[in-house]
Amino acid sequence: MKMIKKARLLFIIMFTLMINGFMTGSATQSELKLKKIGVIDTNGQVMDIVVENNIAYIVDDLNGFFIYNVSDSSNPIELYHDSSAGRANGIDIVGDLAYLAVVFEGLKVYNISNLADPINIGNFEDSGAIVDVQIMENVAYLSDHGSIETGTGGIKIINVSDSSNPYRITTFNGGGKPSNLFAKNKTIYAADYEFGYEILNVSDPIGVNCISKLNQDTGFFGVYVENDFAYFTDNSFQKGLYIYDMKNLSNPILVNSFSMEGDPCDLQVNNNIAYIADSETGLHIINVSNPNSLVQIGHYSDGGKPFDVEICDHIVYVADIEDGVEIIEWSFSNNQTISGYGLGIFVAIFITISLLQYRLKK
Repeated sequence: MKMIKKARLLFIIMFTLMINGFMTGSATQSELKLKKIGVIDTNGQVMDIVVENNIAYIVDDLNGFFIYNVSDSSNPIELYHDSSAGRANGIDIVGDLAYLAVVFEGLKVYNISNLADPINIGNFEDSGAIVDVQIMENVAYLSDHGSIETGTGGIKIINVSDSSNPYRITTFNGGGKPSNLFAKNKTIYAADYEFGYEILNVSDPIGVNCISKLNQDTGFFGVYVENDFAYFTDNSFQKGLYIYDMKNLSNPILVNSFSMEGDPCDLQVNNNIAYIADSETGLHIINVSNPNSLVQIGHYSDGGKPFDVEICDHIVYVADIEDGVEIIEWSFSNNQTISGYGLGIFVAIFITISLLQYRLKK
């Protein structure tokens, strides 16, 4: 009987400490620190950035296409610049190829196997307001912001299996003004500036099927998909972050929203943290691990106009249409390397073993 009571006591002690660990682990995220450690000045208007393997690929609405080595984030080194790339607004990287969405020109494809000397190997000419590009399975999806009056807006679907000779497969025109796109699992998630979003099944690029569409008075600008959730930004009327449950693509469910006072543009979500570029109020970082309870855990502003973000480990690359690319390092102010939960379990196990050893000696 005494042994049973002792076992129960030890269990209660360990359980209490584990619960305490959960509590302290969740608290650490409220102490996020942000520090600017570097900048890339393109002398133009940076619209989009992709960072892979310490290489930053940057497109600028005024100055074209840039490539930088950012292995030392505090001292980026320019490797390449092509001012003739035009009004490049979007970029996607697949292997040794860079795909640029260029306003009033269409799609440009670069071979970037030699980072110091990329070669423009193919073009798809289009006079529309092409603002974004996503590549999936040798198909390029171009977002044409266009105009409703002329009916030019839509998602243009381009075969790029031969990168030197891209050609149009079809155009999907949902009647709005698509802005940013996200491609995943043969599905295109399109933020639309006029009415919200469109979810497209593109398993057959010739016969694109609209799975679902949000019709509302306000539109969405940015989009990012992680796990079963789609994250949209609204910078028109009901400004903020909107989270939809996408388990059933034919019937997405609005889970929650986070109101913002500025002009939220594009965003990225990484490990349940949403990084939002707001062209009026700066970089906002929101914990979305519990979609029903959204908490802002970080904010950085130096007066610029952030438009897009790219996350690499503990570095945030902010594409700013006034200040180039700002490189922000984030960390937790308490510098913990062991989460509260892990620490709680460690302490519980240590005390349990110590008590057992003490009882055995007696």
